Order: sequence, then structure tokens, then C-alpha cells
Amino acid sequence: MTFKAFRDKAQWVALGSAIILFLGDWYCRVSFWRINENGWGETTTPAGVVPAWLLLWLLTLVSGLITLPRWQSFLALLSALWVVFMTMQGHWPIA
Repeated sequence: MTFKAFRDKAQWVALGSAIILFLGDWYCRVSFWRINENGWGETTTPAGVVPAWLLLWLLTLVSGLITLPRWQSFLALLSALWVVFMTMQGHWPIA
């Protein structure tokens, strides 16, 4: 298998993982995050979500970097950066 053939397959991994990462992040924000009476965020995120999120984020980042000059890679990297940005802002429910 040549590097070009590997990149052709990895571009779809990047696109699929980016879509799953973005939608999963959105679902966790809507379903498991709420503001309590003190005005602070509170989470009921299941314990297994954060490690799965981290592995999916790493897969998205690596596959996006491998296939960089293609539109799938730009979408994957944008999705990974968006999720990290929202996490740094404190809007993602990390238990």
C-alpha cells in the first residue's frame, strides 16, 4: 500500500470522525449540561464519555493532519479545534 492510497482511505476516516466528534459534542452539551440555581454549570455526563471523546479527538486530529491538503482534512481539523475551543471556554461537560 502506497502513502497515496493510505491517504485516500484516511480522508474518509477524518471526515467520519469529525462528524461523529462534532455531533457527539453537541449531544453532550444539550443532554448532560445544565445551569444550577447558583449560576454555575453542572454535568451528568456518564464516566465513559470523556475517554471516548479524547480517543475520537485524537483520531480526528491525526487523520486530519495526514490528509492535510484535502477538504476532508480541513473539516476534520476545524471540528477538532472547535471542540477544543468550546472545552477551553468551559462549556463542555467534563466530569
